[in-house]
Order: sequence, then C-alpha cells, then structure tokens
Amino acid sequence: MLVKTEAIHYNVVMFDFRRSAGVLLHISSLPSEYGIGTFGRSAFEFVDWLQACGFSYWQVLPLGPTSFGDSPYQSFSSFAGNPYFIDLEQLIDEKLLLRKEAAAVNFGSEENFCDYGRLYEEREKILRLAFNRFEAAHDIALCEKFLRETFGTLYPQLEAYFLFCALKKEHQRNWFEEDAPIKFCEQAALAELRTKFSHEINFQKFIQYMFFSQYFSLKRYANERGIRIIGDVPFYSLYDSCDCWNNPREFSLDENLAVQFVGGCPPDIFSDDGQYWGMPTYNWEAMKQSGYSYWFQRLDFNFMLFDVVRLDHFRGFESFWKIDARETVARNGVWEKSGGEDFFTALKNHRTQIPIIAEDLGVITDEVRHLQRFCNFPGMKILQFAFGDAGRSPFLPHNYADTFSVVYPGTHDNETTAGWCAAKNSQEVLFAEKYLDADGIKPLAKKMVRLALSAVSFLAVIPTQDILLLDNSARMNLPASMGNWRWRLTHKNFAELKNQASHLRELLTMYNRR
Repeated sequence: MLVKTEAIHYNVVMFDFRRSAGVLLHISSLPSEYGIGTFGRSAFEFVDWLQACGFSYWQVLPLGPTSFGDSPYQSFSSFAGNPYFIDLEQLIDEKLLLRKEAAAVNFGSEENFCDYGRLYEEREKILRLAFNRFEAAHDIALCEKFLRETFGTLYPQLEAYFLFCALKKEHQRNWFEEDAPIKFCEQAALAELRTKFSHEINFQKFIQYMFFSQYFSLKRYANERGIRIIGDVPFYSLYDSCDCWNNPREFSLDENLAVQFVGGCPPDIFSDDGQYWGMPTYNWEAMKQSGYSYWFQRLDFNFMLFDVVRLDHFRGFESFWKIDARETVARNGVWEKSGGEDFFTALKNHRTQIPIIAEDLGVITDEVRHLQRFCNFPGMKILQFAFGDAGRSPFLPHNYADTFSVVYPGTHDNETTAGWCAAKNSQEVLFAEKYLDADGIKPLAKKMVRLALSAVSFLAVIPTQDILLLDNSARMNLPASMGNWRWRLTHKNFAELKNQASHLRELLTMYNRR
C-alpha cells in the first residue's frame, strides 16, 4: 500500500502575461464511473489533452465541501476539500477498497449529470470502508503529519473543520443551534468534544489527507507539463460553515452570533429581484482591526492549491450589497463600503506574489475600476455580453484598450455559447451574426470561440462545452435557481475532445497562444 506522508512544497509565481489560452472545466464535470468527476485517470488524461492542444491553463471552480444546493460557492469550509473528488480507483489500488464494493454502489444512472442525492447517500459510506481499512493498517497520525506539514500555520483552520464535521454528524444541527459553550467555542467544551468525537475526527483527517494528497499529485502532474491551474475563491462563506463558527468576529453577527446582514447583488440580467445569497456579510471594521488575518489565510490557502486565483465578485472588495437578514428579496439592499485599497495594500505587504484575476462583472462603478487599476489585476471580458450596444460594448474585442484582460465566450454562470446563439429572435444574436458574418447556431458559436482566441487579451479561456458546441442542456449554472452544477462530460464527449486536439493546436498556433 502506498501511503504518502511527505509534505507538499509549492511556489507561487507571478502571472505570465505572454499570449496563452486555457480551458474551463470543473473537477465534477470530468467523466468517471462513480457518479462525479474526481482526481482520477480522467483528470490526468485531461491534462494530457490540454498539453497536446497547446493550452497553458486549466480553470476550475472552488474545491471546498459543498452544502445544500451543491454549489461550489457555498461551502462548509474555505480550508477543506470536497470528499466527492477523492478518486475511488486510487483507493482500490492502495487496497483500501475492493473493486466489487465500489462497483456495487449506485452513484447515479446518468452519465452526463451528477446525481447529488445519490452521492450524498452513498459516497460517505464507501469512504468509511476505506477509512476502516486504513485505520486498521496505519496510525492516523500519518494523516495529521501530512496535513500539518503541508499547511503549516493554516492547519488550525482545517483542524477546526474536523471538529465542525464531527459535531454536525453527531448532533445533526447547525453550529448556531448548539448550546452556548459550543456555539461560542469555549475551549473546555471543545476539548471535551474532541475526546468524545475522536473517531469521527480521525475519519475527517483521513478524508482531507486523501483529498489533498490526490489533488497535489494531479497538480504536480499538470505543472510538470506546463499546465497551470486557475482556481476560484468565493467572496462569501456560509453562515452554517466552520468559517463563521471559528471566526465569528469577521462576520456581521450580533452578540448572540445571529446574522444581521446578508450578501447578494441588486437586480441584474440574471434576476429582476437581484440575487439573494443569504450568506453573512463581513464586518470590515473588525477585519481591519485584526489585520485582515482571516482573508489573508483564505488567500494563502488558495495560493497553495492554485497557480492563479480568480477573485469571485471582486467589486465586493470596494462596496458590497448589504441586505437586512429579515428581508426576503435582494432588491431591498443598499451598497456599503468594504476593505478597498486598505485591504489590498495590506495584502501586498503580506505576500509579494499575488497572481489574481478580478471577476469584474456586475454593477461596476468608477470606484471599482479605480480599485482594479490600483491593484493591477486583469479583469474579464465576456463575449456573450458584447453585442448589446451597437458595437460600443467594452466586451467587444475592437474596443479593448490593451492586452491586460482575460477573455471568455462565457463562464460557468452563462448559457453555453451554442445555447446563447440559439436565441434567433434576440437582437444581440442578430448583431453577433452580422459582426462575425455567421449564420446558424454552430457556425456562430464556432466563430465566438475563435473571436475569443483572436482577441488581444493576453489570456483566453474557453469553457469545455463551447469547444464541443453543446447546447444549454450542458449549462453548468443558472444563477438564482436550484438544480445546478450537475453537467458532466460523457466518455463520448471526451473522445470528441481528443479528436479535436490537432485542430485546436492549429488554432492556438494561428493566434499565437501556444
């Protein structure tokens, strides 16, 4: 049995601003026999495919453990990994599972969609079988040693998560529903829980050990082949998360740790009522007093995982949409200032290397643009937003002032590009057809991809669905709705991607992105 106990060493480097290209595909969307994409064979084959095409980046979504709704942007912890991504084949190879045990489990019947209900019911059971075998053969201290040495000063946040999970497993309720000593993290009460729930805590250590040892093996494989990983950092944290429980002063909680204000955004193209995220806003004054330590820890953790970080909802660092927790719709919120220049000045003093992409979408004011220039972070250009202003849109390539941006046909929040092109009565689509001299859904979608690759932006990132010209049945997320994050590549889709490698290599060469 192969037991990996050596700590992970990493280097954070600045952005390489040479023309290059990447592909957007979340880990969950990889093909697998076990209901969801993992860090297994398909992930390594995807890296091989990226290299064969000449891509330099692989962009993924947040990797944290998900809660109700299965959104990677609503996690139980900013400092832990999603156990769904642990590859069962590697556990079989390491004699922690029997193949027949894994094969006997129904993880869902649809090859191209995750069945999160089945995964919730079955994935933990199979991982507990592996844990029992690991525990019988090895000292659990091996897991702790690996995690401590890998994460160093960040380990206490992960350690708190072990207890958080054990508490939730045993009590079946939210942390803020616990008795006061637990709710307020009194040390004597927590020490008693660690003893009482030691077995469950050890299981969580095993889970995170397996997650991170597998993930870093994949990342090392990618980096050795010239592929850098772009990862996403959600702006907010769930109320029922270890983040809030372990760091309550950083959030807009009252003296009883009840939520006062929640985040979201005002009415936009995705929702007439705005988006009501329901996650507590930050107490930026308290954060400033603590030297922004919580946020810096979040970013330090993500810079360990990723070569480049995309800051989701960048405008929230300038001002955030503040909604009274008693409200039910987002439109009744107000804008309030957040960390701004002071936060990013402190961040630059904290770390010398901060390769960040700013998700500068939504309600972008002059103040937000000023902050982005102050930080010197490249922003995003979304081609699906480019055709609604008669050629004047800042998202149209002929209006790009310089190369300092990342261009996408669309993101995980958009329609697929073929899906967008299918709206034949849309004035925007009609203008796009004229602009690109293309007629028909797939011809237009193809030219949208080529438009992204041809743009002056130093980096172009193409969603995998757009390379395959898939319709909206392959959409990853429709904001302000449920039932998202389910789409997966089929094995047939993956074979189709591999067949396109030569063509894509020619395109990247043509547009000087290799």
